[in-house]
Amino acid sequence: MKYALVATTSHLILVDLESGRATPIESDRQEYYGISWFENEDHLVLSHSGIDNSNLIDIASYALSEQGWISAGEIRSPAFLSAPHQILCTPDGKVVCTNTGRNVITTIDLSRPGFFHEIGLSSERWDRLFPDVYSGDHLNSVFIKDQKLYVIAHRFNKGSWLGVLSYPNMQLLEIQNLGPRTGLHNIWITDQGQKISCDSNNGSLIDLDEKLPLWVSGAPIFTRGLAAHRNFIIVGESQQTGRDLRRGSMSGLWIVDRNNWKTIDHILLGHYGAVNEVRLLDVPDLAHHNVPFSGLGKLLEREGILIEGSRKRFDAYNRAYEKQAIWSNYEIILGSPQVGDDGYLYTGIDQLSIVKKLQEDNHISFNYCFSGEENLNERHISAVLDYRGNDEDTNMTLLLIQPSSPSESYLTIWKNDGAAWTRLTNFVNTGLPFSGHVKVEEVNRDIHVYINGEKLTTFNYEEIFEQQRTGAFGVRWVGSGVKLIL
Repeated sequence: MKYALVATTSHLILVDLESGRATPIESDRQEYYGISWFENEDHLVLSHSGIDNSNLIDIASYALSEQGWISAGEIRSPAFLSAPHQILCTPDGKVVCTNTGRNVITTIDLSRPGFFHEIGLSSERWDRLFPDVYSGDHLNSVFIKDQKLYVIAHRFNKGSWLGVLSYPNMQLLEIQNLGPRTGLHNIWITDQGQKISCDSNNGSLIDLDEKLPLWVSGAPIFTRGLAAHRNFIIVGESQQTGRDLRRGSMSGLWIVDRNNWKTIDHILLGHYGAVNEVRLLDVPDLAHHNVPFSGLGKLLEREGILIEGSRKRFDAYNRAYEKQAIWSNYEIILGSPQVGDDGYLYTGIDQLSIVKKLQEDNHISFNYCFSGEENLNERHISAVLDYRGNDEDTNMTLLLIQPSSPSESYLTIWKNDGAAWTRLTNFVNTGLPFSGHVKVEEVNRDIHVYINGEKLTTFNYEEIFEQQRTGAFGVRWVGSGVKLIL
């Protein structure tokens, strides 16, 4: 396993996985996404959107978006696809394409221009109707195994699906509801039947059946693009940024040991834009169609050198890996906090993170610190008493600690009922330390709050909120550092 090919919003990049060399192969076609090839053929098959995807916000822009096409060497399909995502060359000579903007899977016969077949997982015909109306399923990834076509639909904020169709008949067999988790990309069914996907928003890989992370990057990134060897997995990295900034954002690759889910290496590629796809070239790619690329020699002839340091990413992962015992008791709900040298999980001013405790017990304990002295009013850390938000920033009660000066902080109680945040105006504790240790414990329905081992306050949960505490303990923070404790 030596060479990988990476598609970003603006480039096609050849990467030497051993040396870290990155070669931009081309950048002259509008937006690269899917990468595939046919067995024993020396040309790549690629999908191109033909547009700037950041402009797709409503039905008017989608109606003008059918400018995407499939390229296969010198062959080019008609431009009829809307924001195509992942593709797959099939043994029967077809190209299966996620025609994402049109909310369907399109099967294309390149030998018969204009000949295609399409099928959706739902009756919706467009990915989006208005800026705030996400009507479609956002079909983004395909994989074939045992005459079944698997399709990932991340479905925006509606909870992801895994569609299963027969192949080549393209009959819908079933739709597996993957729960409230969204932002999924890529699907790989291993020979053991494990279903692996990129949990993109949380910078990780997950097992779709177990609904648990297999690997966590420990960095505030967006994971998309998955390639697999019998011993290693390659994961694509992008910055978490707005769609309008994706073309110039930083991109990278993670190399993960498949036996223990530990990171082996990290390659920071450069500002080539968001990673859309990753494929292994010189060995069978198990997350693709298991056929090495016959045209690797042509790509190597165009090889150049681009390598940049990536020790910071790798070191951050190592710190996260050392804390794996703690993470076994917590789940990241939102955000991708950066692991510091001191073991704290840091977020920036514009980065919200929420973790919830998985073990059902009566307490939560963590150290806290505010990671800067500027914009103090935008920094806060909260002990969450009852998270019920279904992977969103909503439906919870929390004890919020905010800086009042560069040396002190204060605590208030807030509640979100699903519609708005409300502060209990009659409750405030001032003069708290700028950094310290928090422990919250429930005993006989009374909530005891400790700061640095001293009891700060006690209150009856049911008397204040007129209901029993039913959610999970957790932590919510912005512009701060948190060190979780078992």
